[in-house]
Amino acid sequence: MLFSFPNAFAQDGLYPIKIDVIEKRDANYLTPENTLAANFSALMQNNLDWYYNTLTEKTAADDKKQFAEAGIDPNKNLDLVEEGDQLFLLDRLKFKDGILLHTKVISVDGTIGTGPVVFVQENGLWKQTFKYSSDQDLFEYFDIATLDEILNPEIQISPTQWNLQWYQQMLNKKPHQHSPDLKKVTVLCVLGNLLDSDGNVVSVENINPETVVLNHVVRPVPWDTGAAKEETAVLINNDKQSTSKVQKLLKNWENQHSLDEGFQKPLMLIKFSKFEAMKSLDDPDFGKTYTISVSTP
Repeated sequence: MLFSFPNAFAQDGLYPIKIDVIEKRDANYLTPENTLAANFSALMQNNLDWYYNTLTEKTAADDKKQFAEAGIDPNKNLDLVEEGDQLFLLDRLKFKDGILLHTKVISVDGTIGTGPVVFVQENGLWKQTFKYSSDQDLFEYFDIATLDEILNPEIQISPTQWNLQWYQQMLNKKPHQHSPDLKKVTVLCVLGNLLDSDGNVVSVENINPETVVLNHVVRPVPWDTGAAKEETAVLINNDKQSTSKVQKLLKNWENQHSLDEGFQKPLMLIKFSKFEAMKSLDDPDFGKTYTISVSTP
């Protein structure tokens, strides 16, 4: 699959992909992904004409007609998103005569919603269509989670300071010039003390580490425990394990003795590529402070 748009980030070309806001002059409609970026950007920039240009001619005409018949200002379309909303692409699938992009929106109020967006080709360009809006085959792609449905974990990241100069040096290298040890440069996430909306404890053992992502896009780096099969995460269930096997695995981190302070066992240890983690930040700069998120679908 070829992505021609420059306004997204995915680790090693894998999903999920974060879709960033672009300028209209940078938009093109050569792939469904590009059109999705233009569609999202048009809404974020309150440009109704641009938004209609990301739709098929029939879809745009039908939308305008429905608003007119209902006596509603079509600019209400622009209320679909708010400043601060984030858009992610979860998957791409063939659907009917077009392409379905499975998307996730994290609203500024914390609500998380997933849904399908279908694109078809029109005059050689990819445009969004509403003609399948009532198709039952699309229903399985819809989901929504409000704040009271989201678990609240305690997360600790180590190290807490990341070297921007090192990152810029790695970024300026060509892919084949990257050190083979680059993947070994990681950040550690300690995850525990999960609570549901009622304050009840939820064990991290209920989490599938394969689904955990940092900043919604960066996937874990497996632990090299010496076992035949690599482990995506290490679980600390008791003090004995914490002082033996796990302490040996943590020897490359400074102040490892304090990493699990304040956590109730069991807790989960997950590693992420430091380079990919820094790449997922918005406009990294010296001296800036960032909020790092760790989540599952």
